[in-house]
Amino acid sequence: MTHFNPNPRAFAGPRISDQMRAIDGVYTTFGLAVPDRNASAMRELLAAVPRPEDTYRELLAEAPGRKSDADFLERAAAELARGNRIRDAAKWLQDMHRTGEAENVAEARKAVLEAIAPEFAATVKTLTNALGGLDRDEPLSTDRAFQQDATREHKAACRALARLATFAALRCGKLNENVTGLRAAAANALAGIVDVPQPRWIGPDGSKQTKPQPGSKAEPQNGVALAVLDAYLSDPDGAIIAIARGDFPGVTLSMADSANRFEDAMRGVPEASMFQRIG
Repeated sequence: MTHFNPNPRAFAGPRISDQMRAIDGVYTTFGLAVPDRNASAMRELLAAVPRPEDTYRELLAEAPGRKSDADFLERAAAELARGNRIRDAAKWLQDMHRTGEAENVAEARKAVLEAIAPEFAATVKTLTNALGGLDRDEPLSTDRAFQQDATREHKAACRALARLATFAALRCGKLNENVTGLRAAAANALAGIVDVPQPRWIGPDGSKQTKPQPGSKAEPQNGVALAVLDAYLSDPDGAIIAIARGDFPGVTLSMADSANRFEDAMRGVPEASMFQRIG
């Protein structure tokens, strides 16, 4: 079972209601109160809109005591027409409210990130501390955890990985659309929570460059970012654990945006290797 499994599509689906539901789920996951956003007031307002059957029932109850058929029919027609207008207005109001949600979903996403941001460092610390009591070679093995009396640390590590996946999904990177392949997908998933060294190249004249040029050679640190991506493709949980342990020089779990750094590190890499799962 993979615990670090970011799902950015949950926060970028075609239906606004699904996006908002996913965002509200983040509050619940982190034990925070879900913002109301006037949803309860809207539900109460819509619940008060008279249904056609209710209007008919009231009119039928009054029919036996009518004084004039003509007057009764005129009032009944007016009540039914009024009910239809109210329901049409309610539908319009509901549609307008949904449009407002569509405009505000970006703000809701920003708000939930701000709300859970203080938990990021705590989550990383929880993972790091838990790893100290787990098996070095198989940290997520339930059998090893049981044998070493480290089931509590095992549960804490799994939960921390799942929480980090939520951060990653909310902060999913945005690489150039022309950069595709498995490494690009991995970079998108990691860019929001993994900080990597700034890629650099050495030009033919010995000068250092931030972009690859004809005849330039990549510095060793560029390979670190690629190693992280390949490790993630092979074992997502293992890659995050390795980063938390400091196994990749200069790579840390951070709320920095490293999309550009990952993209730069992949420049000059043969396209075929970007579609090959390395493990």
